[in-house]
Amino acid sequence: MKGTQRLDAARLKALRDAKCISQEDLSHACQAKHLRLSLATIKRAEAGRPVSYRTIREFSAFYAVPLSVLTGKSR
Repeated sequence: MKGTQRLDAARLKALRDAKCISQEDLSHACQAKHLRLSLATIKRAEAGRPVSYRTIREFSAFYAVPLSVLTGKSR
């Protein structure tokens, strides 16, 4: 998988809400885990705009879910 792809914005927001953290807190938590997810990238993904494959992998690592969960290809 290369290029960019849209994530399931509702699912992404639900994963963050389940941790009871803001987008800013998520950005800080990712930095602490050496994951490269900036606040702007998090906002872009949750708005349903395309993000890079690297970004999808970073979200997957943070939430410990398969990529298919984030892309909406697994229900």
